[in-house]
Amino acid sequence: MSVSISQEHIERVPGRCGGRPVIANTRIRVVDIYSHHILGGLSPEQIIETCYPELSLADIHAAMAYFYDNEAEILKSIGEEEKFFEEFKKKNGPSFVDRMKAENRLP
Repeated sequence: MSVSISQEHIERVPGRCGGRPVIANTRIRVVDIYSHHILGGLSPEQIIETCYPELSLADIHAAMAYFYDNEAEILKSIGEEEKFFEEFKKKNGPSFVDRMKAENRLP
C-alpha cells in the first residue's frame, strides 16, 4: 500500500494548532511554510537554514504541495485569522508592542 506524500509529511491533529494542517510530528503549520516561501521569498533551503532546521526538504515540498492541493481552504483560513485579529484589536485596543512602537520605544 502506498502512502501519499501529504499523509507521510502532513497531518491534522485535533487540538494542535487549531486542527490546521502541520508538518507531521511538529507544530509547524503548512501556512507558515507558505508564508516564508511565497510571501517571504525564501527558498526551501533558506527556510530550513533560517527558520526550521529540524525539517527536511521533503517536508517543505510536501507542505507546498499540500498548500497547492488545498489553496482555497488555506487562504480562507488565513482570511478568517486576519479578520479575528482585526476584530480583537478593535475591541481590545492596540497590543503592548504596538503601543511601544507608537511611543518610539521599539524599532
